[in-house]
Amino acid sequence: MMLKLTSSEITFLKNKKIDFKKDYDYSKEEAFSLLEQVYEVETVYADGETKVDLRLASIYADIADKIQSQIPE
Repeated sequence: MMLKLTSSEITFLKNKKIDFKKDYDYSKEEAFSLLEQVYEVETVYADGETKVDLRLASIYADIADKIQSQIPE
């Protein structure tokens, strides 16, 4: 499956060394692996105490939701 993310979302992933390949045909397992990496980053920021941490947690949560919505059941 092709996962569609905006350039800014891809930049957020790359900033955390999460390898997202644009125009790549992800298997379901690869998509879930990517999703898990995004959830891990979200969790780290969600445990933070600053407004910046919480804002980044929200951004990564939105990216995770977007990826998850594109994975067929």
